[in-house]
Amino acid sequence: YMAYSRIRFEIQNSATMTLVQLNLLRTVTTARDSMSQQLVQALPIEIRVADNLSVLGDQLELELLFNNLLSNAVTAAVQTPEALVSVSAVTTSDKVLVTVENSGKEISESDLAQLSTPFVSERGSGHGLGVPISMSLAEANGGHLEYTRRPAGGLIAQVALRSAP
Repeated sequence: YMAYSRIRFEIQNSATMTLVQLNLLRTVTTARDSMSQQLVQALPIEIRVADNLSVLGDQLELELLFNNLLSNAVTAAVQTPEALVSVSAVTTSDKVLVTVENSGKEISESDLAQLSTPFVSERGSGHGLGVPISMSLAEANGGHLEYTRRPAGGLIAQVALRSAP
């Protein structure tokens, strides 16, 4: 638990972090392209993000955030016959809402509630740190990350980020 606390502290107190205007499509695409080749080849990711959407954030931190969201989504979705991972984005007055949706297995309310608990993982290969760190990365960039159950099975991760002027 100490290692997670230190990582969270470092993210939240990064003195070198500078929020800059980032092209969201380019950031998500870079995150997808940096996934392991095994995951990239396992399932195509449908990306429906307008090329002119920009957010304020730290390039590396947002790439790490989306890399984790996409990797988790593909890992969950490939276990189902109707495998699907999609990314979409819409704007509000001051935010960009990015949705990463997967068709993984149905998740219970109790499992959903424990999703952000450090060191709790349903995957044998997971350490249970990806979701908590992703939440910290979203918050460090002035945003918010939340998960909801997808009615047909799987999860919907929604990241609210600051819209760039």
